[in-house]
Amino acid sequence: MKLGTLLLRSMLLLGLLAAGAQWWLLREAERSLQRIAYQWQGYGTLRYERLWFNLWGTGVLYDVSFHPNGLMQGMLGTPLDYRISVGEVRIDDLDLGDDRSLQRVRLRLIDLDLPMSDGYRLRGRNAPPSLATLGYSSLRLQAALDVRALADAGLLLVGGDIGGDDSAYLRFDLQLDATPSQLARAPDQIGLRKLRLDFEDRGLMQRYQDRRAAELQVDREQVGEAIVRLLDQRARRERWRWDAGSAAALRSFVRAPGACRITLDPPDTVLLRNLNLYSVGDWPPLLGFRFERLPDAAPR
Repeated sequence: MKLGTLLLRSMLLLGLLAAGAQWWLLREAERSLQRIAYQWQGYGTLRYERLWFNLWGTGVLYDVSFHPNGLMQGMLGTPLDYRISVGEVRIDDLDLGDDRSLQRVRLRLIDLDLPMSDGYRLRGRNAPPSLATLGYSSLRLQAALDVRALADAGLLLVGGDIGGDDSAYLRFDLQLDATPSQLARAPDQIGLRKLRLDFEDRGLMQRYQDRRAAELQVDREQVGEAIVRLLDQRARRERWRWDAGSAAALRSFVRAPGACRITLDPPDTVLLRNLNLYSVGDWPPLLGFRFERLPDAAPR
């Protein structure tokens, strides 16, 4: 047999093997995503138009949509027809355990679109205005997420960032006393170990202050002091047990929004469902709350 013929047949064989491996990988990826979607169906319904997974372990979901329901809808207060859409979800790392439960995932969300409406707002007393009233019909964002389960320690580590050019940028690191299964099936049993949230204003706080200036009927230059007075009144009324440094830093941020860091570092693990058993004033020491100003980012 000629060498050229042998090489051609070898290349064809390798091509067939690669095609077979790719087909098997796509099928397994599809099954894994179906399992994950089923495990998390208590939070919402996940759909996508197309999936591609590479032999070296990375993949992409195209035209993804998420419809919050149940637990997630209750937490967010979203309308029944509310849907989040993402142009691409790029999977940089995916590791499943022997029981096919999620052990590690690193994602990048490209062109994340969060529609806003007057009906979509945080619930509760003294809730801030909905983002729709601040002029956002939707938020166009880019995001990254890294979730890792440490089974031996019973910890779930969640980190990432999310930002929009005309709203804000957030960087977060979260440690939970939880497993992926517990997070999906029994979120009321989750314990908080630690949270660090870095915030950089990119227009959101300016819009908020403009609106508050109109509501409080004060000049734009005076709105920061007006909000600080209301903040201090509420802190006295609810007897917030927060440290002087955090109080001063928050007042400074309200007067001149920029970049800040919020840290929750409870002295003991706190079950999130138990927070309502305590008065709001007791939350700062219970959660190990600390607020700091950070140097403002350079103009982009």
